[in-house]
Amino acid sequence: MELRKILMAVENGEITPEDAEKLIDVIFESNENATTSVVSEEYIVDKNSVLKNDISATNANVKIYGEVYGNVSVVNSTVEISGIVHGNINAVRSKIVWNGGRVDGNVNLVLTKEEGIANIGGKKNIVDFNIPFLDKIVKDKISVNGFGMDVLIISGKRKEEYLKNEKIVIDGEAQVGIIDCEELIVNGELISEKINCENMIISEKAKVKSKKIYTESLENNGDVISNKIQVELAKNNGTINVKKISSESFINKGNVKCEVFDCEVLTNHGLIEVEELSNESVNNNGKIIAEEIDCETISNNGEIYATIFECENLIGNTIIKRDKI
Repeated sequence: MELRKILMAVENGEITPEDAEKLIDVIFESNENATTSVVSEEYIVDKNSVLKNDISATNANVKIYGEVYGNVSVVNSTVEISGIVHGNINAVRSKIVWNGGRVDGNVNLVLTKEEGIANIGGKKNIVDFNIPFLDKIVKDKISVNGFGMDVLIISGKRKEEYLKNEKIVIDGEAQVGIIDCEELIVNGELISEKINCENMIISEKAKVKSKKIYTESLENNGDVISNKIQVELAKNNGTINVKKISSESFINKGNVKCEVFDCEVLTNHGLIEVEELSNESVNNNGKIIAEEIDCETISNNGEIYATIFECENLIGNTIIKRDKI
């Protein structure tokens, strides 16, 4: 059953909104292709190139000039189609720009605008803005199996004790006791007691405040305040204010202020202010201000200031001793 027929069936009282939501989920069919994930950046499939992957994008700008043998699934994104998609287009709260390209499969649009003339080989399913009950179905939760995982989208203000989903996107303001997910994307503001996820991405101007953050991968472009962050791989382009960081690999291009920084490999191009820095290896091209440093190897091409420091192997600039505050 097409989306429009599902919506009309609810309007006529033939099925309930809950049943309609389940049917909408089925339309976005699952697949087993490898997936190229894009978040908060531009992704281009060049002319004369062939991509044999699905594309999953959030807050992104996707331009397809070549061929894609897979599905293109997007949230809060723009997709320009000048080439060929040999699969389906699944779009939620996005914009599709038809620029002479075509889609061989189906096009499923939820709260999505279009520009240009569509060229579609399959069916076109649209969730219209003007259906009264529509916002109730898709406002806070849109489960899209075509993305390779269930997506929970939170917009507006929301308060929960516990949230668990494969993928959670915070577009509004959320207060959550515990978050448990595979992928967490924060575009708005999030306050949480504990965050437990595999991949965490914080967009520019987004804010996260949490007592404990446990994640395998962290990419921060916004503002994070926490008591404890435990992460395997972290990339910071924003601001982090934390009591303790435990990390295997940490790449900093922003500002970090913490009491205890325990990391195996630290690469710094920004500013780090820390009371206790304990690392196996430090590669510094920025500025580090520390009370105490205990490292095996330091490669210093920037500035390091410390009151107490111990290093087995120092390469490059010397560490500048500072008076104890």
